[in-house]
Amino acid sequence: MTVQERLWELTTSVTTLCAGLGAPTGVLQAAAGLQELVCRLAEAEGPDAVIDWTAELNRLQPGLAPQIRVTPDGPYLLTGVTTLYTHLGEPVPTRPQMSLCRCASLRPSRPATVHARERASSVTRIPAG
Repeated sequence: MTVQERLWELTTSVTTLCAGLGAPTGVLQAAAGLQELVCRLAEAEGPDAVIDWTAELNRLQPGLAPQIRVTPDGPYLLTGVTTLYTHLGEPVPTRPQMSLCRCASLRPSRPATVHARERASSVTRIPAG
């Protein structure tokens, strides 16, 4: 089994977990990251592959109402959003689960963990011992 096949398997498993009521925030964030990763890998196969993979991921989450969940000091978590535009009116590719960073540009392609690393790197660490 290739790495891409393993990632797809993991992505579909985590996406299926999101379909359950009350999926924890961490599961939604994991699904968003995995979905973005496999769709970026699918781009190498062409635009039709991304469309097919996204459609399959949508089928794994039937009946979920579109929603935006705000996480404390974290990203906006979008579920089931099918249309999204930048502040300039440009369309943004969507996934069944998305994690948008809270920076001024709200870039879906920028992982929310970037901000966590930036905050962590600005903290003064005192060596143990």
